[in-house]
Parts: sequence; structure tokens; C-alpha cells
Amino acid sequence: HDSLAVQCYDRHLQATANDDGTRRRLVGLLARNGRFPEAYREARLVSEANPGDDDARFFETDLAFRSGAAAEGRELLKNLERRSWQEPDELSRLITLEVLAKRDAVGLDLADRWAAQHPGELRGELLRARAAAIAGRPTEALERARSALRNAPDSLAAFRTLGGLAQGGKRWAEADSVWTRAAKVFPQSADIRLHLAYTREQRGDLAGAESAVREVLAHDPQNASALNSLGYMLADHNLRLDEAERLIRQAVELEPADGSFIDSLGWVLYRLGRLAEARVQLERAVSLTGWDATVCEHLGDVYKDLKLNDLARKLYQQGLRRDADNARLRLKLGLKP
Repeated sequence: HDSLAVQCYDRHLQATANDDGTRRRLVGLLARNGRFPEAYREARLVSEANPGDDDARFFETDLAFRSGAAAEGRELLKNLERRSWQEPDELSRLITLEVLAKRDAVGLDLADRWAAQHPGELRGELLRARAAAIAGRPTEALERARSALRNAPDSLAAFRTLGGLAQGGKRWAEADSVWTRAAKVFPQSADIRLHLAYTREQRGDLAGAESAVREVLAHDPQNASALNSLGYMLADHNLRLDEAERLIRQAVELEPADGSFIDSLGWVLYRLGRLAEARVQLERAVSLTGWDATVCEHLGDVYKDLKLNDLARKLYQQGLRRDADNARLRLKLGLKP
């Protein structure tokens, strides 16, 4: 009931205007619902109240462009460039905003200039790779990331950048190769092995994916992400559902507020045919994940099987607003791929 939530936040802030936490929640809620001019207005108040908060300033700038206040957004960008120049991670965020402002060349130039001022520094090479990816130049981004890894074959950041770009581009064979090499160099990295598991699953190698996750659990049986990853994979492929439920419940017990884990629990309950229980968990997961497209689809499937077709359609439509290219959602809504 997002509209009602907005009204409640508004009334609360009329009485307690300096409640920064509530105003931030209101900004996020308005933005998720596409109410960008209102979100921008509230984000400006958050920034004014927190002049040293760069996260607030970045969000304000993002909303300026999304709400059509391009001139104000450009002024904010100038200030952010002065404040972000020393840190590549902050520059990556700034480049994202430049691309949003349809200034791809400016964003790429920022990365090139930083790298030129720090010759031979790996962070500069990786920044240029990320900038190319943000600007929608995947081939260039991959070449830069490959070059960075060749120059620094023992760099975790280089492996993560190249693996992430290959995975994001659905270049599953290359991603598998990168993560496999990374796992040998960094055998204790659970994150690397979970990426490897996901990549193998996408390639259809379920046995290899399960093996990668179980290696994580062998070293850390209480790794909630690994427990959830394996449980969700089994549930998604309709395999060993009792074991899947046990694994996911362990993850939820360890991190009870993680929306993705709650989604996994709802999904395995759906696979088990326990629709009423699945509905409860997935309705909670939708809220916790901010209407993630996959979670919306899962809840829509539950509604459909409960013969609540209007609610199912609403959830599919909401998911499609989050992920306009989602082929499964388009099919379920009877739209062209």
C-alpha cells in the first residue's frame, strides 16, 4: 500500500520535520514508484540537512535528472566532480550520473583523465573498464578489464571486474573461466565461488554449480549466502525440495531480514505446493526487496495458482516496470518478447 505509506510519512514529517531517517525512506519509496519530482524535492531537503553526506548528494543528483531538472543536475555534477576526484569508486558513481545525463563522452573523459594522472595504477585501468561498461560499450569494457588482469594477475579487484563484466554480458564461458582461475588464486574467497556457482548454473552445469557452493559450506557451514544459494538453486530446478527448504530456513534463521532469503523460502514453499505459506513469505519479500522483478514474478505465480488472476497480473506488471526486458514476465502478460 505504497500510496498510503507516502501519506503516513508526509503526516509524520509535518510534525517532525527533522526526522532524517523517515525522510530518506520517503525518498526511496517515491523513487521506486516513479514519483521523481516529489522524490527530488525531498532528497534536496536530506542533502541540505547533511552537507557532508556524499551518498545523499549523489542520490539528489540522480533524481534531478530523472525528474527533468537537467540544469540543476548539471550544477550538482560539477560539485560532485570536485569532491569525487580523489577516489575511483566515487568517480564510478559520478560517471554513472554523467551517462544518465546523456553525457557519455564526459564520463569516459573523467576516467581517462584520472588514469592519465595516475600512470601504471591498476585502479585507473579498472576505472576505465567500468566507465566503458557504464557508457554501454561492453566490448571496450571487456578489453580494458582483460588488459588490467593481464597486468595484475594476482589482483582480486581485477578478477572481480572482468568476471562481473563477462557475467553481466552473459558471456558464461568466459565468466566461468575467470571465476575458476580466481578461485585457484583466492581459495578462501566465498564470494568468488558463489559467482562461479551462478555462472555454472547458467551454463546448465548444475553438478558443477552445486560443487562450488558446497566447497564454501565445507569451510563455513554457517555461510548464509551459500545456504540460500544452494537451496534456491535446488528449488528453482525442482530438485530435492525437502533439502532445499532446510537449507533456506537455515539461511533465514541466520539473516531473518534478508529479502532475497525470504523470497527463496516463499519459492520453495510454492514448489512444495504450500501456496498459503508461500504467499505470506513472498508478500513480505516483495516489500523487503523493493518490488524486485523476480520476487514480483514469484508472488504473481502464487496468486495465479490461487486463482487470484487480477493480483497476479498486477504483480507481473509491477515486475515488468522494474525489468522491462524480462522475457518471462512479458510472456505471462501475453506481450511480445
